[in-house]
Amino acid sequence: MSPGSSRLGTRTTRHRLGRNRPVFRSVESPLVRQCWGGVLKVADALSSTHSEAVWRERADFIIQAKLPEEGRFEQLWARQLAPDEFELCCIPFFLYDVSLGDVVATDPRAERRYVLNRVVRRSGRSVLRAFFDRASYRYRDLVSQQIADVGGLMEWSSPSLLAIDGRDDALATSIEALLREAHSAGQLIYERGRQSAGSKPNGAEY
Repeated sequence: MSPGSSRLGTRTTRHRLGRNRPVFRSVESPLVRQCWGGVLKVADALSSTHSEAVWRERADFIIQAKLPEEGRFEQLWARQLAPDEFELCCIPFFLYDVSLGDVVATDPRAERRYVLNRVVRRSGRSVLRAFFDRASYRYRDLVSQQIADVGGLMEWSSPSLLAIDGRDDALATSIEALLREAHSAGQLIYERGRQSAGSKPNGAEY
């Protein structure tokens, strides 16, 4: 099996592309810069995987998303809709302007055959992320329960980094209000996973 493709069950995975290109920002995002002081651990930087994808039961492929740092990729669980189009089945940990349920497409890059390039159709869902430093670990259960209680979906990238899905703008706004309150109480820091419409993808090729 070639790098950049995965066989889940008995099927193989592939991608093509649509229109709106996602923002492939540095793993050293504003959130991460605050959390790690600009220094990212190699284990986190080289390969980000989703061990508990929220829609894992509907996924049949794992695709790759290139991050700007050399050799760094995020692996994304997806469901094949067409030979080159996929529905994302996980909440991105490091990508911007890509959400759970988005239909995306890929291009081959070097030896990797299925690398995310752009969004074909948006799901209308939103991504938020929260970071807990070690001193704030005791708040993780409380905050995650509050998010679950209002209907948010979640995936943990690490003991510190939580990716959160809001199915629509109203829910995303409610979740952000919870995160803002927790931030004010010194429990975490957080960010939105959507950048301005005019922002240029750092990792995509025009």
